[in-house]
Amino acid sequence: MRHHQHAGLAGRLHADRGELAAHPDARAPDATVCWFAVASGDGRDVDALEGLMCVPTRAGAMRIAAVPHVATNLALGDEVAVADWDGEPMARGELALALAGTVRCVALRDQGWFALAHLIDDAAGGRGTCWFDAIGEQAIAASVPRRALVDVFAALDVAAAAGDVRWEYVTQGRHDA
Repeated sequence: MRHHQHAGLAGRLHADRGELAAHPDARAPDATVCWFAVASGDGRDVDALEGLMCVPTRAGAMRIAAVPHVATNLALGDEVAVADWDGEPMARGELALALAGTVRCVALRDQGWFALAHLIDDAAGGRGTCWFDAIGEQAIAASVPRRALVDVFAALDVAAAAGDVRWEYVTQGRHDA
């Protein structure tokens, strides 16, 4: 079974620098990796596990403090029930959904993840609107506020039609976007 664990932290774009300002939950002293099952293509088996930074919210529950790279139907800020799995927390189901959706993008040209973050943030309402987690040099996972999803989808569709990006929305059914 494959295990995916984030090396970076979710963050927002700085107004004046080419870096991300870390999400406060991800830097919390009690932040820890929680494991999430990733279903196989047919949905019958667990194909992999993704380790996401989370913070405890109450007994048996944690809030996601990362933007998922692999798992679907999860977003930054979702609260999940957890149980012990060989001494580590394992997500067991959703308790509360955040008012955000998760979008993943890959740059198909020489622009990197930073250009993708600018495109998404600008479409969502301006710098600092969304949370991002870079996936290598050319890809990004983004947490987009619910109110901005339609505008972000439109901007990404234009970029995809121009051959600049490939993207997917991975929290389908969560919002009427």
